[in-house]
This record gives sequence, C-alpha cells and structure tokens, in this order.
Amino acid sequence: MQHQGNLKFQKNLVITGKIVTKTGLHIGGNKAELKIGGTDSPVITGQDNKPYIPGSSLKGKMRSMFEISEGKISGDGKVHNCSSPECPICVIFGSSENKTNGPTRLIVRDAFTKEDVETELKMENMINRIEGKAEHPRTIERVPPGTTFDFEMVYGIYDENDCDRLKHVFRLLQMLEDSYLGGSGSRGYGKVEIKDLTLRVKTIEDYAEGSSGKEISVQGKKALTPKEALNLFDELAKNLKD
Repeated sequence: MQHQGNLKFQKNLVITGKIVTKTGLHIGGNKAELKIGGTDSPVITGQDNKPYIPGSSLKGKMRSMFEISEGKISGDGKVHNCSSPECPICVIFGSSENKTNGPTRLIVRDAFTKEDVETELKMENMINRIEGKAEHPRTIERVPPGTTFDFEMVYGIYDENDCDRLKHVFRLLQMLEDSYLGGSGSRGYGKVEIKDLTLRVKTIEDYAEGSSGKEISVQGKKALTPKEALNLFDELAKNLKD
C-alpha cells in the first residue's frame, strides 16, 4: 500500500489537445446578467465575452463517467469518496475523505477558443401530454457546431502506479466522445470530438533548469486521438517511465 509519506514528485505529463463541438454545446452562465430580450439560459463566457469550457465541467464529467463505469455511484448522488489509497477514482480525481492518496493527480484547466464565436439560440418547449400543446417555452443559448476549444491537463506522477493509471484518462476522453458535455445531452446537445492530443514530460530537473521538457511521440505520431493513445498505451507508458 502506498502512503502519502512515501510519495515523491517525479514528473508531470502535460496533455494538450482540442475539443471540437459536433452539436450545439450549452454550459450555463450567469442569469443575473440577463438583459431584456435576452436568452433564458445563456452560456458561460469569459472576460473577453467568448464562451469557454470550465475545467470543473470537463473534470466533473470525466469523474462522473469513471464512477458510473466502476459501479461507484452512491444512492444519494454524492461524489464517490472512499478510504482506499488504491482507488483510481480518488487518486486521479481527488478525495476529501482519504489523506493517504497524496496530491490529486489530474489538473484540468479551463478550455478557451481563439475563434470569434457567434452563439445560436434554440427554442424549447415542454409538451402537455394530455392537451397536446406546448408549455413553458424557453430560449437556450448554445455554442454552435464546429467551434474549437484548446484544452490542457496536467497529470502528476508520484509513484510507480501512476503511469499505469494514466490509461484511465485516455479511456475517459474516448468515452466522452460518445457521451456529452454540458447540459441537455439526452436532447442532442454537447457531442464533442477530442483530437490532436500532444504529450510533454517535465521532470523536477526540467523545472530547476527552466526547460520545456520532452515531447513524447509514439510510432512517429505527435498528435493523437484518445483511441490512438489507448491503442498505443504500452509504448506510451514505456516512454513515460524511461
């Protein structure tokens, strides 16, 4: 069993890539700033007034899919926390219960777009099944299909098992492509494509020297899809451990 006292920072794996919307994406913003004639449900925007994907939304979705796939959903709907230092969910995504896991391995940054995005408005209705008429119409703001967001994740490696646990991250990114980001996924919102994953290793020596680290390529590929990262994971992990 690996305890916090035995952990020592070895290296970070900086993962960058692109999230491309395939259908309209809605991650809700601040309704307090609504103006007369505006949408009922705006998307979240940054200081530049461009929509972005909060790191908390991306990380939360990945964690939720992990908990579901491992059968770790609690009856009260709360985030999974356990006392096992070997639990990959708690080690990778963090735990408020267990202090023996050490630092949360996965950091997920906010994802921003460089594009000038013109959002779209979608009208939705609730249907009264008995009367057969629409009720409570509302207007939802969405990021349109084809919008590209740049994202970054940092995966910390502290013990010998962290390289192998990394496989879960790529598996979850692949699962995300067949699920959705944001709200109203069951109504077609939030389908995304993950692509152009690049991997850069930065050791403690790199940080001391101010180096940018070493880029990892597998079979000559520097830009991967989640599926390729999984299929080539043994080679990827070997390069990471070297």
